[in-house]
Amino acid sequence: MASTEIFGLGTPEAVFQAALETFKSGLTAAQLESFPKQSLNNVKLKIRAIQQRQERLKTLMNFSRIQFYLDRFAEFDAVCQRANIAGQGTAELSAFIWGPSLFILEISEEDANVLDSVLDTYQKFGKRIPDPRAYDNLVQQRPEMMKCIAFMYEDLLRFYASVLKLLSGRIWKKTFGANWQDFLDSFSHILESFDNHGKLLEQLLAARERHAVDDARQRLNDHIIRSAGDGLVMRDYANNYEADRMVLLRGAESVRAMDSRLNDHIIRSGDDGLVMRSHANDYDADRAALLRGAGAAQAVEGRLNDHIIRHADDSLIMRDLASEYDRDRTVLLQGAESSEAADRRLNGHVTRSNDFYHKVQRHIDQYEQDRIELLRKSRHQEKTRKEEQLANVKHWMSSPGVPQSEYHSQFRSVRHDFQDTGIWILDEPKLLNWMMARDEPPVYSMLWLNGRKGAGKTTLAALIVDKCDQMLDFSTSYFYCREGDTGDNTCLAVLKGILRQFVQHNQDLLPSCEQRRTRGEEILNDPATVRSLLDLFCDHDSNHFVIIDGLDECDISEAKAIADFWTTAVDRCDRYKPGKLRVLFVSVHTPDIRKMMQSADILDLPPGKSGKDIWRYVAKQFGRIQDKFELTEDESLSAQELVCQRADGMFLFAVLTVQNLLEQPNLRTLKAELKETSLPATLEEAYRKVIERLRQNLHPNQWAEARKIFGWLAGAKRPLKWHELQAALSIEVDDVGRGALDYRHNRLRLEIREICGSLVQVLQNRIEFIHSTTRSYILMSEHLDEKAIECDLTILCLSYLTFDCFKQGLDAENRKKFASDGYYSFQDYAISKLNYHVEKLIRTTPSLFGQVGNSRGRGYDGKLAAVLTRFLEFYRESFVAAAAARPPSLSQLASLRARSPPQSGSSTQRSASPSRSPTPLSQQHQQGVNPVEFCQQFQHTSFHSQLQELWAHVYSHQSGDLTERNKISLPDLEKAMDKARSKIVELAANSSREKLAEYYGDRLHKCSRLTCSYFYEGFETEARLDKHLKRHDRPFQCPVNGCMVATLGFSANKDLEKHLRQAHPNESGQPSQFVGDSKPTLAEPKWVCEICNKRFVRQAIKKAHVNSHYGTRPHACETCGKKFTRANDRNRHRKLHMRAPNGRER
Repeated sequence: MASTEIFGLGTPEAVFQAALETFKSGLTAAQLESFPKQSLNNVKLKIRAIQQRQERLKTLMNFSRIQFYLDRFAEFDAVCQRANIAGQGTAELSAFIWGPSLFILEISEEDANVLDSVLDTYQKFGKRIPDPRAYDNLVQQRPEMMKCIAFMYEDLLRFYASVLKLLSGRIWKKTFGANWQDFLDSFSHILESFDNHGKLLEQLLAARERHAVDDARQRLNDHIIRSAGDGLVMRDYANNYEADRMVLLRGAESVRAMDSRLNDHIIRSGDDGLVMRSHANDYDADRAALLRGAGAAQAVEGRLNDHIIRHADDSLIMRDLASEYDRDRTVLLQGAESSEAADRRLNGHVTRSNDFYHKVQRHIDQYEQDRIELLRKSRHQEKTRKEEQLANVKHWMSSPGVPQSEYHSQFRSVRHDFQDTGIWILDEPKLLNWMMARDEPPVYSMLWLNGRKGAGKTTLAALIVDKCDQMLDFSTSYFYCREGDTGDNTCLAVLKGILRQFVQHNQDLLPSCEQRRTRGEEILNDPATVRSLLDLFCDHDSNHFVIIDGLDECDISEAKAIADFWTTAVDRCDRYKPGKLRVLFVSVHTPDIRKMMQSADILDLPPGKSGKDIWRYVAKQFGRIQDKFELTEDESLSAQELVCQRADGMFLFAVLTVQNLLEQPNLRTLKAELKETSLPATLEEAYRKVIERLRQNLHPNQWAEARKIFGWLAGAKRPLKWHELQAALSIEVDDVGRGALDYRHNRLRLEIREICGSLVQVLQNRIEFIHSTTRSYILMSEHLDEKAIECDLTILCLSYLTFDCFKQGLDAENRKKFASDGYYSFQDYAISKLNYHVEKLIRTTPSLFGQVGNSRGRGYDGKLAAVLTRFLEFYRESFVAAAAARPPSLSQLASLRARSPPQSGSSTQRSASPSRSPTPLSQQHQQGVNPVEFCQQFQHTSFHSQLQELWAHVYSHQSGDLTERNKISLPDLEKAMDKARSKIVELAANSSREKLAEYYGDRLHKCSRLTCSYFYEGFETEARLDKHLKRHDRPFQCPVNGCMVATLGFSANKDLEKHLRQAHPNESGQPSQFVGDSKPTLAEPKWVCEICNKRFVRQAIKKAHVNSHYGTRPHACETCGKKFTRANDRNRHRKLHMRAPNGRER
């Protein structure tokens, strides 16, 4: 998605447009044309049409589940239209609400289960969508709310994009069930996102309601405050009035005081007149003064009158001023109060508005932060879930051994210093057409590249893999078959290896793989499952290159199965899209493989082209030779020409020859090697030169170790691990059969290539020959004898298993010491492969001893007799117990003595040819061949009777059913191994693992089944081992010997029958190779009914059976309450409710 989806950047319009453009980018041209034309009415018409069709077919479903979804998004659409959220593009936004809905209904209508799942999802979705009517006004009032609407639209398109992806492609019906269950995990994140949308809207609606209540409350408070303020003004006015009145009263009192003083003066004046009359004598004298006093009094009276008049005027003026003051004060008070109240109300409104805005903004900011965190968290969880799912599936598809990626890295490294070599193959017209054709399909979708051994085909295959890997419109998967690695050269192993890479390249089908994985298989070993999953990947819309190198290294039957599978897959894909699946086989040209390639184009590897690469390689390497030995230019050119001529297109020949020349000690020996008579003429001679040089350069003791290692690698029944090889080297066996393990003195202190040169390699702790031809040439050389090697390995295993560390009654302390010192590091190989070595010894070594013995056999005669005797005595109790448990016909084998050896040309002698993976001899019992006859050719040896007794035991064990063959035939040995393994795991848990890993590797939890590859490969944890062991407990097992799933089995007989039809079409219904295997092996039923004693294979079936005795019905339907005895019956009943609209059983 765009950045707006992740971080919420930009305006709401930008979010809308980014979400829509991202959604459109994943649509087809038809969808882009159709979706904008759709509306809600079209969706309703489609639903009505589906219901009418279902009504005719009587398959009505409960379509009310989608109603809530339609109602909510209809209202959502209306809100977007009224708000004109996207301007002129709003109508387009509306169309992309209903267009995908209509398309999903049209597609899901084809399958009732799909439609039912879609309706369930719509129901869940509708319930989580916020009610648009509640926030319609809020969107109109608060434009910032449009961002929330934009995010809701974005999440809706995310939902549509996910569902449309599930319903697209040719194989969507095959993958829908698994993909839909996987989608529900991510769907929960979309629902959680809509919960956040609803949470924000609820918060904003609640905030708006609180704001309205707070505003009303504030207005009421303002009114109350204004009323209280008016009362205060009135009280102030009354106080002022009283103060003014007191002032006036004090003025009037002053006037009255002046009148009183004037009256007093008048009274005093009257008294003075009386005094003056009484004083007649003074009258005359004072008459003039009196006259003057009367004038003064008159003046005073006038002034008094003037004062009174002025006082009255002042009182009127004061009253007028007081009235005017009162009016002015009233006006001022009213104005001041009105202004303050208005300011106060305005400030309060602004404050409340700001508070509300900030609160809304905080909610929106928190919502956006929550959305960012939710998307980040959901993507991280989804990524982690997918990574864990991928890791589980890849582990499920894993195979023991070296990963193909390591082989590829090794083969790529061959060209590291010679980048120009091999690039000519990329210009070959047939390969170029197969690889590069795009506008037109290739002429052939399957190509066979063939050439002689040692021609560098594998290096060319690695180069082609790298080139194909650069094609962005194709995924590239590959597999390298390796000589001698029988476990990895089967059809199942090849198909699994390629399937594992398909999963890595294309994770769209990961849910389908995960669904198969969770059915109980810890490791995928069912060929039918592998083939069906590969068919899914091949039929998927993606394009694939598949490159398989070394088809000739597989057994012919396995090679044919591989070729047939890919031929069928290519033909099927070419019918509808030619060239989408392109397969390249690389191998040696053989008539058998030529028959398999009738549908393929053939590209013969021309010697002349590889000759140019050989020339470049040789020229560069001879530059090093010149620098090291000071060869002249003429000598160098002459030698180069001779090497290239004799290579004759075989790159391996040139590599071996040049390496041998580089290892020469001086110029004299180099020139001796460069002579025409000395320089190898064939690949066999080149190997011989390398081996001879090793023998000469190494100390005799080192050469003895190298020969031993070469022999064991050639004779081992599987690739040896490094710690197993070190243990084998540390074992010494004396002439009387007693052995000892001495790591300190005998383990190899050199790197493997220091002692074995370039003939071996180490891949993931496994030691292998460098090339498929190496083993055969080493065995053909004069220095190694395959028969002697087989004797050495048989003696080694027999002697090792009689060490004190395997004694019965060994105390815990000594066992701990043995485990700590690495004594059990060879037990996995010795125990699992002993029978094979005994069989191979009987088949291939009679000529080593001859009729009367010879010089080579004499050295082994006494040693074999001593070792066999010691082994039989060491496990005597186990041999006796095993013999007692045999059928009578087999118990008598040990005492049988044939009177004469088999006739010349008999099946016995014909079977004695060397074989890397010998067929079990016990199959010849069905042909009437007495197994004891195989030992008659050793009747002149001193160990004949002991070998016969041991072989009778081995034959008896191999003739048992698969359960018996999977067990260790000697109970005492089995107990010793189990105790040793437990002690090793215990030590690893309580001490450093580094030293133990040096002795036992990293995977210490190992399977106990002999024929299982995890018997020696093991698991990292006990939990993984436990899951693996549960598969072994499945009751129905494949009866075909050698089948990869034979040790695992099936939980139901129908699964076994299906496996036999698909994996063994030629052997289905035929008797097994071993006696007693003519019918599928079924484990003994161990679950017994306590009432009727009937036995059952599985506990769940037994519980259901017991319930039927008591009439118990523990499994109830959650919808109608109806009860059932078995859960499966209840589950079938549930489906009726899904088809009935009223929820009741119809």
